[in-house]
This record gives sequence, C-alpha cells and structure tokens, in this order.
Amino acid sequence: YVCTPQVLIEFDSNFDFHTMEQLVADLLLNAELYGHKMYVDQVSDRAYAAPVKCVHSYDAVSRDVLARWAYPYTLDTHWHQHPSATAGDPADYVCSRGNTYKEASARLARSARLGSNCALGRGTTVGENSVLTQCVVGDGVTIGDNCSLRGCYIWGGVVVEDGVVASNAVLGSGCTLRAACKVGEGCMIGAGCAIGSGFELQPYAR
Repeated sequence: YVCTPQVLIEFDSNFDFHTMEQLVADLLLNAELYGHKMYVDQVSDRAYAAPVKCVHSYDAVSRDVLARWAYPYTLDTHWHQHPSATAGDPADYVCSRGNTYKEASARLARSARLGSNCALGRGTTVGENSVLTQCVVGDGVTIGDNCSLRGCYIWGGVVVEDGVVASNAVLGSGCTLRAACKVGEGCMIGAGCAIGSGFELQPYAR
C-alpha cells in the first residue's frame, strides 16, 4: 500500500483490525482520511530512483552512480548535460577499469594512483605519489603531492596542498587545505574555508 503517515496511525490505534485490507474496507473508506491526496510517480522496474535527504543518502546514491547500478545515469553517458541546460562544451568523461571516471582535461601525475569508484572533474590535477580511493572530485580542483584521500567529496575549485590526509569528508567549493593537515572521518568543510598547515581536524567536525 502507498499511503500517508496518518493511515499508519489509524492502523495502530484501531487494533481490532488484523490486516490492512480490513482497515481499508471497514474504516478508511468512510473516514476523513479518504479525502486526503497523495501524489505518486511510479517508475518502471528498470528505472532508478532514490531520495537524497542527508549526507548518508547523498553518499549512497553517489556510490550507486559510480558503481553503475544507476545505468544509464552515469558520468560517461552525459545524461546530466543536456545541451539546453549546459553552457559551453560538455564534459567528456571516460570510464576505465574499476569504475574510475576521468574527464578528458583532468591531469593525473605518473606516480599518482586512482582507486576504484573515483571520478575526476574537468581541469583537475593530481600530484605525484598521491592516492585517491572512492573519491568524487569536482571541476578545477588542485591536489598536491603525497596526498592520501579516501571516500571524499571534493567540490569545485578546492586546493589540496602537499601531504594532506582526509577520510570520508566533504570539502565545499573553493576551500583550501594547507600542507600536511589532516581531516578526520566525517568532517564537513564549508565553501571558501581554509585549514592551516599541519592542523588536524577531529572526526565529524563541522
């Protein structure tokens, strides 16, 4: 059944009804709830739909897209860049082994490593000996040498200097992580913020 939350309250309050069918037939058809409306969009069996209401659901949906569970809603199919909605040349992503997506203009140093389920946006550069695992990196991001980033969402224009370590963090647009700083598990850094050199953010800091 697709119903409003009030129906569940009625079902819990009227414990004489043993099944939902009895509740609908004997009570709801004659109750005020019958006049309530709920709008539903039913998707096909092959479609993908999921609500994004918090950081956890944002992460879950992003993982599905990277792992191609939401195909054809993937970066390399350009579904997100309809000509009428995107100015300039569309981004050109290529999917490689391990579900790694790299835009044509992104630059990865020879010794840098890109793990599975990663995406590099347009104009992004990754320095020598840096390791990225399960990260989504936006456009115009600069990542220095010897960085270790795991499970991070890095929005556009972020600067990550040499030796930075971050895990499962969200880095807002245009923020800067100075050299050798450490970002703890689950941290969220706002747009335009700067974290000083060698500074260590405790887990889940905001």
